[in-house]
Amino acid sequence: MGVRVGWLRLAVGLGILALLFVFANPTDLLRYLITADPARLVVAALILTAATLLGAFNLHLFLPRAERPPLLRFVPLFWLAWAVGLVVPGQVGDLSTIAVALRRRGLAWQTALGRNLLDKATSLVVLGALASWGLYRWFGPRATLVTAAALGVSGVLGVLVLVWLARRTPRANWMLEIAAASLADMVQTARLHPGRVAVNTVLTLVKFLMVTSAYSFVLAAVGVHGLAFGDLLSAVAASSLVAYLPVTANGIGTAEATGVALLGTLGVPATAVLSAYLLLRALVFVLAWLPVAFWLLLHRQEAG
Repeated sequence: MGVRVGWLRLAVGLGILALLFVFANPTDLLRYLITADPARLVVAALILTAATLLGAFNLHLFLPRAERPPLLRFVPLFWLAWAVGLVVPGQVGDLSTIAVALRRRGLAWQTALGRNLLDKATSLVVLGALASWGLYRWFGPRATLVTAAALGVSGVLGVLVLVWLARRTPRANWMLEIAAASLADMVQTARLHPGRVAVNTVLTLVKFLMVTSAYSFVLAAVGVHGLAFGDLLSAVAASSLVAYLPVTANGIGTAEATGVALLGTLGVPATAVLSAYLLLRALVFVLAWLPVAFWLLLHRQEAG
């Protein structure tokens, strides 16, 4: 059931992308993609690489000091989880991949998942604050509250669907017990280590500033200039926040649609926004999978 739902979410996301293609001018879209400045794309790739390394350090900060692997050994695990999360539809993604990797290295399930959940929760708080700041400035308090309520309800419904799916699996009780223990570990870690939570929050903000800079370089690569960094920051935060909702696989389609809608209100052509988002997805995919493919090939040769 979970796998079928995952592929259905992927199909929905691709359907939204198809509608965006129709809404945008396909000829102009192709022109934007072909004529994108490669130098600016390289700069964006370097920024995304640095941001990912910072993300690995951020999660490593939450792991128990006596049990966590050294940072240099943790980075490949984090990178692998990032890559898997980009291609696996459904609920199996970066969270479960890195939890399995940490479990194999001695961490309890609830610890591996709980620390990941705390890192995700911090990211959601930062994204929510940045997105709300932009929505408040653009559309006022009422629109901000309505949007926040809609996202909250969608998130709760998503969690309820996940619980319903979990109950239909052969190991339902075990999965729900692990989920409850993981949430308890997340709350306890936040209560016992407020300093780490504060550092993680600041670094999450820095990481997202870097990601937004990467977006600005990609937009510049397709010819979009003069966009205020604060406006772009809020728009990217909102599209990233929407991508968390379990509507489509990995936020495909919904993130692009949100970016087109918000940046369109700032005067950026829809086709330019869509081409930039597609280029970002391609960059992220290459950055994630190229090192992983090399690492897996090297590991296979050593094993052989």
